[in-house]
Amino acid sequence: MRERRGFSLIELLVVVVLIGILVLLGFPRLQVALSKAGIRNAKSTLLTMYTRTKSVATESSRSAKLNFAGNVVYITASPRLNGGAGVDTVGQRMNLAGNYGVTLTVSTGATSIDVDPRGLAGSSTTYLILTRGGYRDSLTIAPFGRIIQ
Repeated sequence: MRERRGFSLIELLVVVVLIGILVLLGFPRLQVALSKAGIRNAKSTLLTMYTRTKSVATESSRSAKLNFAGNVVYITASPRLNGGAGVDTVGQRMNLAGNYGVTLTVSTGATSIDVDPRGLAGSSTTYLILTRGGYRDSLTIAPFGRIIQ
């Protein structure tokens, strides 16, 4: 009698079908997890950038702004340190859509949050709304710069 090695075609097909079913069941959960993780990471980035904006304002005794240009967020400070006209861009621009797949909406339609040299932000509440894949989270900058999560 001949010794049998390997798998038959039917055995391979059964394994492939079972793997396909497992992938189909797990894929929606993976998408949900990725959406929630993207929102959580973008929110953490916004918190870090806002805190850095306050630090730049107080450490350098200048006005600083957390600017929003669509899904791109960046920090500027004025007046320039070298005495020239314009503003200094502090750090790098963060593209929330490119890095985390998240869409940023500023509820007030504002293009920036201004922070004075004392570290206080304006007197109005700003809501930063993050969305991805049907999920959403928000970050609230309350009057005078308090953060509410």
